[in-house]
Amino acid sequence: SKLSSLASTLLFSVAMSHELTIAWLSDRYDLLAGLFIILSFLFYILSVNQGKREYRFYSFILFIFAILSKEPAFAGALIPIVYYQIFIKDKSKFKNGIYDTIALTAIIGLVLVYRFLVVGGTPFSSSVYKQFDIAEIVRNFFLYVPVSFVSPDFLLKAGYGFLHFNPIILALVFAGIGLLVYMSLLFRKMDRGDKLTAVFGFAWYKVFILPTLPSFMRWYTFMPSIGLMIVIAVLLDFEL
Repeated sequence: SKLSSLASTLLFSVAMSHELTIAWLSDRYDLLAGLFIILSFLFYILSVNQGKREYRFYSFILFIFAILSKEPAFAGALIPIVYYQIFIKDKSKFKNGIYDTIALTAIIGLVLVYRFLVVGGTPFSSSVYKQFDIAEIVRNFFLYVPVSFVSPDFLLKAGYGFLHFNPIILALVFAGIGLLVYMSLLFRKMDRGDKLTAVFGFAWYKVFILPTLPSFMRWYTFMPSIGLMIVIAVLLDFEL
């Protein structure tokens, strides 16, 4: 509904985790990449549902703008497969999603080759990917969920307050746990269409958070959090 869409959009706009993305000049590329990824996905949906090739062309062009803006947008190449797997009932058409993902991956390959030959180096030459720790990756996966909504500084204060039995912090923690339980119960009551949309939101989060897992950086949550906002919008729509 329009009300749930407005509420989730406002939440996305005022989320504490996005403070650096908005205020930090060097992080403006995340804003651009997020904008282009969203527009690319919208045109991709139109191309699949309406069968218009020009929309797919616009989607691919916008995807190029996204990956030129910020490297985490590379993960967007997996979105066609995810979309077809979740929403398209005719599984014989699933190959179209595979073809589109292959095409987007080829585009990424060309960009990487250009970057290597002209600029020098690739994103994978970063020290972040040289320190590969499975335990840290698992930890970061779960840490990024709350950091998608609140700042790490707040989490540190909350953790300190929890360990020292601060009543306000304890109340907030238990309220958060109760909210998660309530959201789980709502999910079970949803119809199939809402469930698929929520599943897609979680899938979006996982797709865009995977490249960031080797390290923990608070500004890496911007694009993944779009998926969590999709989930929240579905839950609000069901409740409202």
